[in-house]
Amino acid sequence: MFSVDELTEMIAELQARYPYAPDGHEKTVETGMLHKQYLPLGKDKKAASRFGISARSVEGESWMQFCVENNSDNAERLIYRNGDGYDAIDVWRCARLKYNRESAKTDCFQIVQLCQYAEMYPVKPGDPIPNAAAGSLSLTPAEAYAEIDRFLTVTGLSDTYMISRSVVSGDSERPDTPSTQYAYTFELVRKIGGVPCNRSLLSTYASRTNEEEYAPSWNYERFQIGLDENGIFSVYWYSPFSIGDTINEQAKLKDFSEIQTIAERMLPMMKVENFDSSLASSADRTIDRIELGLWRIAEQNELGKGMLVPVYCFYGTDHYSYTVHDSVEDSYKSRIILIINAVDGSIIDPVKGY
Repeated sequence: MFSVDELTEMIAELQARYPYAPDGHEKTVETGMLHKQYLPLGKDKKAASRFGISARSVEGESWMQFCVENNSDNAERLIYRNGDGYDAIDVWRCARLKYNRESAKTDCFQIVQLCQYAEMYPVKPGDPIPNAAAGSLSLTPAEAYAEIDRFLTVTGLSDTYMISRSVVSGDSERPDTPSTQYAYTFELVRKIGGVPCNRSLLSTYASRTNEEEYAPSWNYERFQIGLDENGIFSVYWYSPFSIGDTINEQAKLKDFSEIQTIAERMLPMMKVENFDSSLASSADRTIDRIELGLWRIAEQNELGKGMLVPVYCFYGTDHYSYTVHDSVEDSYKSRIILIINAVDGSIIDPVKGY
């Protein structure tokens, strides 16, 4: 909420500018150039928020949206007045590309993208369409994989990225809902010399302390594609990075038996996120896959630079039941539970990046 004085000042400014306002405006063709966008922080104060373009087309009842954002050039966290409270622009280094075509199945993609628990069925090329999705989805997993392969070839990305995982997901947590829609979500990862980087999707971030909350962040790469029988309806590419020099081509990895010993000791110690001991007394943890791949380790006191090292990622799900107003609810958190450096056996914190 704004004060009376602030509103009075804003009205006076608009009244002064109104006589010079045009009667209309012509549509402008977007050139694709990235423009610096500013966020007003108060009277005569602005901060660079990002470089970006955003375009949307409307054709009949369907629409397409395309957005590109480059990283902020802020050197420190900026706190500014927002109505009766305060807001902030964090220091971050990433880029984002988003494309969305209007689809009844867009929510299937968004649910997975936001790392929420959803009805999901992992599929491989030779699998049939999951029974639950048979009435909604006509594209087979083999056809879906072929479509993504064509996309990577046409865009010139086939040498750089590979499919890590695909799931058929529903837009409702209740499979018996008649209106439930289903679609494919593909997770792609970068490959370097044929070795894949580990994916960070479904790696929810642990709660940060106040000091960490204000610290600069450098996010992990995420590349996801939403697909239905009409083709690709959504692309989300977040924080892509470039590869520099190779420091060691002959790194010796620990035997997995050593990694397993470390994991057995550490897994019970890893925090269950959003767990409230006053509502639930215990939690079940399931490790459903272990992946060996490359993971970025942040350089100390550097923002935007790091080293890719081989790691073992333990993916799994934490589940616990809790009671609210005499009703029993279930909580599921699918994420990376544990990351172990495959060279020296150290534990890596995905939030801090080292």
